Amino acid sequence: MASLAHLTRGLPPLQQITLGKFRIAYRANLTGRGEPLLFVHGLGSSHLVWARALPLLGRPYVAVDLPGYGESDKPRYGYTLPFYMRRLTRLLDALCIEQATWVGHSMGAQIAVLAALEAPARVRALRLFSPAGFETFDASQADVLRALTTVGKVRNARRAQVENAMTMGFFRRPAEADALVARRMAFQGAELDGYAHAFSRSVRAMLEAPVLHRLSELEARTPTVPMSIRLGAEDQLVPSRLFGAASPATLLESIRDELPDAEAALVPEAGHLLPFERPEIVAELLA
Repeated sequence: MASLAHLTRGLPPLQQITLGKFRIAYRANLTGRGEPLLFVHGLGSSHLVWARALPLLGRPYVAVDLPGYGESDKPRYGYTLPFYMRRLTRLLDALCIEQATWVGHSMGAQIAVLAALEAPARVRALRLFSPAGFETFDASQADVLRALTTVGKVRNARRAQVENAMTMGFFRRPAEADALVARRMAFQGAELDGYAHAFSRSVRAMLEAPVLHRLSELEARTPTVPMSIRLGAEDQLVPSRLFGAASPATLLESIRDELPDAEAALVPEAGHLLPFERPEIVAELLA
């Protein structure tokens, strides 16, 4: 079984910083050439989703655990995507980084797009993997998603459910994913309660702030924010398969309709957790 120590070997040490009422964990390597990269993870995840890609990079970077996730504080809070965006810009301020390329996965990609819309001076470029927020849900569909992700359901998930959800995230599950499951199952007591609350609130926050139909605002800007997007061709989670025959290919068509000039492509033999499953794709896009 792959261990957390094995997964993080060779990465910069975990650091913590207090921003307002929140202690935020991150790893940073601010050496190297080029503008820094800010890595933002997705729903239920942590900076570890990037752990297999980070050693392949030659650029300075910061990989963060959002409040409610990973090794960051997990208080009960009314989490929203604008809140996460503001905490990330405060982290950049604390590290004396004026502008970064925001690299987002899933919910993290949705947060990154929001940053480009609301705080464009802080965003040099967008590099998005398996982005959430690019599909839309009607009221009844949103109700289903909220009902499936209540605090109680997340908190009481058994190991078999966590294992199944993890496996669904991949086309071929890497052995190193065992470490992600182990860290999730290590949450107990107040930490588990805080994680479950953040997960449930994040689902609601994502539903409240879709970004697909705001992408034209980015296209209309001069200068525009350079954007590259990668979707796993075998993604079973985004777009959601609960409500019909949507697929990564159809989602790609929607993105291209809204962003005809964006550089977007499917990655064969990759699932939703593309950055973890295919770290070489991340390194290639960020080279």
